[in-house]
Amino acid sequence: MTSRAHPAVLSGYSLEADASLNLSNLARMQAAIVSLLAKHGAMTHDELIDAYGKRAESTETIPFATDQSIRTRTSELVHRGLVRAAADPGRSRHGRRATRWVLA
Repeated sequence: MTSRAHPAVLSGYSLEADASLNLSNLARMQAAIVSLLAKHGAMTHDELIDAYGKRAESTETIPFATDQSIRTRTSELVHRGLVRAAADPGRSRHGRRATRWVLA
C-alpha cells in the first residue's frame, strides 16, 4: 500500500501556503492592486485578476497570486479604507453583475 504525503492543514490553510504569504509579499500584492486601480480606475475582481497577472508576468517584484488571494488582498484594502465599492456595478466574465472597486 502506498501513501501520499499531504500538506498539513491548519484552520483551513496549508502550512506551505501560509509560509509563502509573508508580510513582504502581502504588502507588495496590496501595493500592486492599489497601483492598478490608480492606473485603470474602477475594476471588477475579474479585471483586477487579469491585470494583476499581466503585471506579475512582466515585473519580478510582484509575487504570483491566486485569484482568491487577489480577492482577499482587495478585501483587506477595503477594511483598511483604501479601496471601496464603486457606485456603478460592472459585469463578471460570466455576464453577472459584479462589484467594481475604486480607490477610496
